[in-house]
Amino acid sequence: MWLEGRHALVTGGGSGIGRATAMRLVREGATVTIAERNAETGAQVAAAIEDMGGSAEFVQVDVAQEQEVVEAIQSVVKRHGRLDVMVNNAGIGAGAEGWDTTIGVNLSGVLYGCTHAIAQMREQGDGGAIVSVASIAGLVGGFGTAYVASKHGVIGLTRDLALATAADGIRINCVCPGYVRTALTQAMWEREQSDAHIADMVPAKRWGEPEEIANAVVWLASPEASYVTGTALVVDGGFTAR
Repeated sequence: MWLEGRHALVTGGGSGIGRATAMRLVREGATVTIAERNAETGAQVAAAIEDMGGSAEFVQVDVAQEQEVVEAIQSVVKRHGRLDVMVNNAGIGAGAEGWDTTIGVNLSGVLYGCTHAIAQMREQGDGGAIVSVASIAGLVGGFGTAYVASKHGVIGLTRDLALATAADGIRINCVCPGYVRTALTQAMWEREQSDAHIADMVPAKRWGEPEEIANAVVWLASPEASYVTGTALVVDGGFTAR
């Protein structure tokens, strides 16, 4: 159990990659706070974790609002005394919103999560791990200007903050998922023609599953990755290797 006794906060933990990550964190021994804008799904995930014998709570958060992120971190500290793992997963999909909203959620939300988690971890004085969810759209174009800019920004932010915090024992990394079956991509993978097209583009010949991304997130958050910081770990079935 890589994370026994650790306390984690997962933004966007109510569905998809966030939900899978929260579940995997609990299986590795962590307690988890689900920070989610959708009260129904967030509460459902927290309840599911409790039902499986884990420890979880739900806090309603819009990550584009800095004070709400601050309050979510404070909630973890109030309940457990510390924050060990911050997972910046909340995001919106390509083409879902305009520039301001996309950057506000996908990039500013990550900045707020990193900044305030760093402050808390520095105060604790014994390090910590921050993992953000970027995308293959942070490495290549073709996914819409605002989305691509936001995800490139997450990778740049990860590298810059990792340099600033390495001496503090705070590791900051991100993962870059490829095409993954989540609610955000459901319209694509439910259409047979589109599903076949994506599978044809990906060398692994299939979509990824949320649990496969969660495995990478949790590894980066764990002591197993103790010498890894400032990296963007690609989990895309070989898409960007072409």
